Amino acid sequence: MKSIPNLLPVVHCERTVEHALEQVKLITSVGVKGVFLISHSKKHDFLLKCYNGVRERFPDLWIGLNFLDFNSCPLASIHHMPETADGLWMDDVFIYGNSSDSDIQMTFNIAAAIERVKNRNWRSFASVAFKYIEPDLPNDQLITVAQRAQNLFDVVVTSGSATGESADHDKIWTIRNSIHNAKFAIASGITPENVDSYISRDWGGRSTTIVMAATGISKSFDEIDIDKLSMLWNNIQYPEPCF
Repeated sequence: MKSIPNLLPVVHCERTVEHALEQVKLITSVGVKGVFLISHSKKHDFLLKCYNGVRERFPDLWIGLNFLDFNSCPLASIHHMPETADGLWMDDVFIYGNSSDSDIQMTFNIAAAIERVKNRNWRSFASVAFKYIEPDLPNDQLITVAQRAQNLFDVVVTSGSATGESADHDKIWTIRNSIHNAKFAIASGITPENVDSYISRDWGGRSTTIVMAATGISKSFDEIDIDKLSMLWNNIQYPEPCF
């Protein structure tokens, strides 16, 4: 598997394949080595067309996918993952503060399905305490959900309360400290101005935290602002992959 870059801009694939390619070209022009592709308005078949176009144009780029139309059925996301992709990000893997027995079983089913993928070359990104689902959990539940995700998936992901909203720092530190040096990603509200406060703690945040950014580096919902991106990239300071 490829190393995961520590900055993964999120490209919103909402128009055409060519538009998605233009955004990825901007991202790679500043030296960033990876992206996530998602779509809010299109179905998975269009996202896969965008993926195929980007992969053909950028064969060495780290490319992850988030199939938002499969949010309630992560097993479908696993089924549709291209062999050449590098990451699958799932907003909901049924890990909750008060998971029911059926939730827990579903989480195990998802993890088992990933393990059964033959010749898997991609990493699983599992969201916990995530926006619009249950972003605000007490610390004991935060620790529980983070450690459960750590044990079953490759990368633990969290966010603020909504798209573009920064996560509470105490929440980040609680999750980060509970999973130690495991792979950890922050997926909302990161900007060039605040990134340092999220990745500069003693537990080695700069080398172990993945930044997944969209709103903070965009000039519109689906257009990257190259100046903001360049500033964020420079402020992260460690352009080498962290894993």
